[in-house]
Amino acid sequence: MKLFFALMDKSFFNALFSKYCSGFERQLYQDDIMKHTLIIMAILMINSAVDAQNQNKNLPITIGYFSQAGWQPGAKIGTQLKWKTWETETRSKQLLASPQIGFYTYIDVHTSYLLNIDVAYQSMKKNKPGYSAWSIGLGYMNQSQITERKINLSDGSEEKIRENWGWFLPTANYEFGRAINSKIGWYSKFSYDLKIATSRENAALFFVELGMKFNLL
Repeated sequence: MKLFFALMDKSFFNALFSKYCSGFERQLYQDDIMKHTLIIMAILMINSAVDAQNQNKNLPITIGYFSQAGWQPGAKIGTQLKWKTWETETRSKQLLASPQIGFYTYIDVHTSYLLNIDVAYQSMKKNKPGYSAWSIGLGYMNQSQITERKINLSDGSEEKIRENWGWFLPTANYEFGRAINSKIGWYSKFSYDLKIATSRENAALFFVELGMKFNLL
């Protein structure tokens, strides 16, 4: 764990690449390391979950409205792979792996694209359609940021100059929902995220997700 945080530390990267790379090249290396870390972890988790999912016929697809702070609009789509299921006298419990992709936009400022995977602990009362779940996750966010605007004086048209910025995105989430029938249900999900980069300012984000869950099998 200490090694992981050391790898995320700005001074570590600067010391490693400063002799051989420009500032722009160092940023590319840093973003690549974050993305590759996420991809490797996602592959390992999904592979394990798929092995468990093969023993279960249910494969839900989630489609929802996704937004930062409720007013920067976007959308998310994902699925849930059952890792482990067990029961108590009154409740049915599950461990789930939930990969998702999505986007949201701050109009005339930026558009952000996300890839993430959550590990969730879900609990529901037996013979009841409602459930609640707590989860933690890892993600990567690519933000297409408008950094400059140029006006063409001859015709008044505007050109938007963009840069792509990347952040590592650990998350903590709470979700609740209810099945309408065996094939469809609704859910609400609230997420507290930290966007982390080695050469840009870190920040906390709050996301809201409201959507439908469809059981395809």
